Amino acid sequence: MRKALLLGGIFLSAALVWFAVSNYQSARPIAEENLQGIALSLTSAIENIALHDPSLRSLSTFQTHDIAFFALIDQKGMYRFHTNPDLIGTPLQGTIPLATLEDGVISNERITLRTGESAYEFNAPMYLPGETLAIRLMLHTYRADAVIRRARLNMMVLFALLAAGWLLALALYRYTPHSNIRSAATS
Repeated sequence: MRKALLLGGIFLSAALVWFAVSNYQSARPIAEENLQGIALSLTSAIENIALHDPSLRSLSTFQTHDIAFFALIDQKGMYRFHTNPDLIGTPLQGTIPLATLEDGVISNERITLRTGESAYEFNAPMYLPGETLAIRLMLHTYRADAVIRRARLNMMVLFALLAAGWLLALALYRYTPHSNIRSAATS
């Protein structure tokens, strides 16, 4: 009887550990896919606005809490639009992958901004009548990172509860008189 309970406890503990670790490991890819989906949606919205307003002025009113900043860059490496209006018409700071402008390649990665903030950089081509621009979209990662932190916290809480449960079971086994256990098992 005790061996069956012990094996059942080990099996249940192993299943809970597997579930917690699996949940934590899947959190990062889900968070990254969420950032990519947001970037694609925002890029589509920005492109639609730019198609309807070739002057790009109406882009200055486009804001969401997910965007750190975004910019449209022409073939010469000049900012045609930037959420910081002081940068419009100035040369690009940093580099944009040439494949984005030449071959239409989309790139994305997590970076650290000069402010020390973690951001998700998304570069994609934007096809407007008569020209192709590159869009550089920087997204805040705090919501995606919160998903990962929450999964890590849940995993740690589950581990702590499992350890407490095993310690409690060991204490009960150790300090309960064995004659009471035998009489309870026979009745």
